[in-house]
Amino acid sequence: ALALLPKVLLKLEGNVLIDQIKKNLKDILNQQETAIIEVNHLLELLSLGTSEKLSKPEITNVIQLLENIEIGIEPDIRFGSPPLKINEKAIIFSLNDTCIESPTKEYSATLLIVTLSTILSAADGNISEDEKRQIIEHIQSSLNLVKEEKTRLTAYMNWAALSELDLKGLAKKLAALSANQKSQLANFLITLANADGYISPDEIITLKKIYKILEIDENNLYSDIHSIQTGYQELPTIIPSSTKQDGYKIPKPFNKEEKVVILNEKLVEKTI
Repeated sequence: ALALLPKVLLKLEGNVLIDQIKKNLKDILNQQETAIIEVNHLLELLSLGTSEKLSKPEITNVIQLLENIEIGIEPDIRFGSPPLKINEKAIIFSLNDTCIESPTKEYSATLLIVTLSTILSAADGNISEDEKRQIIEHIQSSLNLVKEEKTRLTAYMNWAALSELDLKGLAKKLAALSANQKSQLANFLITLANADGYISPDEIITLKKIYKILEIDENNLYSDIHSIQTGYQELPTIIPSSTKQDGYKIPKPFNKEEKVVILNEKLVEKTI
């Protein structure tokens, strides 16, 4: 019922339940841009009952109630994310008065890139701080996104880092890209994978899967790594994953000033 109340009523002081919900969520955020919350705990704070599975109307009610008290959440099915699930985690963040209720083409294009980036970064079981920083820098450098979209994408990235996303369902969206766009995306992902100066066998395996979806010959992968990261030095020896070592070091530390891959999102968004 709370979700159906007009926003103006929810903003009024004096409603003990609403005021307590706002305080609890603000305390969780603790002046941070985003914060992790258990979905079960969120439902308790909203005085909503829990079941084995949330229906689409129930998810919509939760999202609308939070939005009406100027709190955003990821995942948010309205913006292309998977549905909220019981016993899983979510990310909350503050909204402003003029919140966006549906994704723009620019947002959807960047969401695709962030999804791939997070899947790749998590391939070795750990997303390094360098990798997170590079994804966030990409989000923040997107000139066609407003502040709230950037905050939502950062929240989505943080949620995706906690989840076990895979490449299923992305093939159709990626198939719409031109050959040049696919090449740009592949180069960006290689740059991201080596953000910490190290590419693990698991990241190589994921890159090969992405190359396959992008319809790029996976035999080009090692030469692409070489051309982007080493300035055409001798191609580094790739240590097979069957050995005790888990990957290889790039011979020359990556210098961001020498070669930075910048995706043309305007071209990407036109095909999504």
